[in-house]
Amino acid sequence: MIDLAAAAQAGWPRASTAKRLRRYSRNLAALGKVSWRHVRGADWNERVLEQLGQIEAESWIARETDGGDAKFLHPQQRRQWLQALADPILAEMLCATILILDDRPIAFCFDLDNGPRRYGIAGSYVESYSDYHVGTMVNYRVMADAIAAGQAFLDLGAGDSGYKREMGAANAYELHDLLFVRNPLIAKAFSRVWGTELSEQGPRARSGSAHHANRASVWSPLVRVAGAFGISAALTNTVIAVLNG
Repeated sequence: MIDLAAAAQAGWPRASTAKRLRRYSRNLAALGKVSWRHVRGADWNERVLEQLGQIEAESWIARETDGGDAKFLHPQQRRQWLQALADPILAEMLCATILILDDRPIAFCFDLDNGPRRYGIAGSYVESYSDYHVGTMVNYRVMADAIAAGQAFLDLGAGDSGYKREMGAANAYELHDLLFVRNPLIAKAFSRVWGTELSEQGPRARSGSAHHANRASVWSPLVRVAGAFGISAALTNTVIAVLNG
């Protein structure tokens, strides 16, 4: 989590950071025309989602994984997002920041604004431009835009802590996964695989609820997204933002 208000008061970005970002921009501009596109609300359409999918298709995700962690790579994934974006409230909350070289999208961040918080859902870049730090450029652009929009916090989620710490992020809360199993026998079998934490849940485990983690809460927009998507692992791994405290 990045405290944007504190960062703004401290005069973010630091002079060294601003200088580094300008250098990245100049180096990329030597290859062609650099521009930015911001998508929100009525600007969402199938073509935009296809562009995000194309970036993922040329990223490390497509090369090193089966694409299961991608958000826009497959037509089915894009159809799910398009269905969610049919809700005008969600369409206004969801936003994309796209870095474009000439007419080619080469990096993006996909986020959700909920009150004073912006949640990072997904981001990727064309791998052939990794030496030009396009991923860094788009991440810092999102942070700058969030500060300009008056957002108080930028939630970058879990994992990949190195670049997030460099941006000023600090640990804010714990994430966890929940598995609810209707059949008590199957729940007991899972508990043996996942350890004593599950089997010690007492009546909860015996009634068929299997729990793996610490604690969690879910904010209200998740209900709308879940209704649009149905039961979706991609949705669980991306849109969900779990808050405590």
